[in-house]
Amino acid sequence: MLDYLENEKTDAGKQVEECGWAIAETVNFSKFTSCIGLAVKTGEAALLGIHLVLVHKSGTAFSKDNANEIADFIRGKTGERDIYIFGFIDIWEKNGPKPSGGPSFYDILTAKLRDFQIHKQSSDFEDGTYSAKINGGKITVFKDLAPINFNAGCKQEGIKCLI
Repeated sequence: MLDYLENEKTDAGKQVEECGWAIAETVNFSKFTSCIGLAVKTGEAALLGIHLVLVHKSGTAFSKDNANEIADFIRGKTGERDIYIFGFIDIWEKNGPKPSGGPSFYDILTAKLRDFQIHKQSSDFEDGTYSAKINGGKITVFKDLAPINFNAGCKQEGIKCLI
């Protein structure tokens, strides 16, 4: 049973809301204000899209247990190991349960995805609506219908980033 993610996937053609997920050729997310999205191939013509939030609607902050859940969930849906992370990465990198200098929310998540090749969005954007599409086996991520770039500045110790 899932805790952080909603148990039911979003139907094709509908927006993936906070803590939601979908598998489709194109995944459209509801507006990001502090969220990040994940996209990973599930085949040549489909991808898994997940909409993550810093604080769950239950009031609980993202945690190591949630990161474990997300990583296990992805591994259960696909054997692919290229993952795209986009949205408000800067907020996730600067915030987290770190009162004594511990890891950020982003560090917690990427630590659980160490066996993935991480494609990190190259710059952060203002609020917007994201989508991810697979075409010819390649993932493209859009913000307000414009394609976004990945990987610039993606140099994290212990994380396999594609540059």
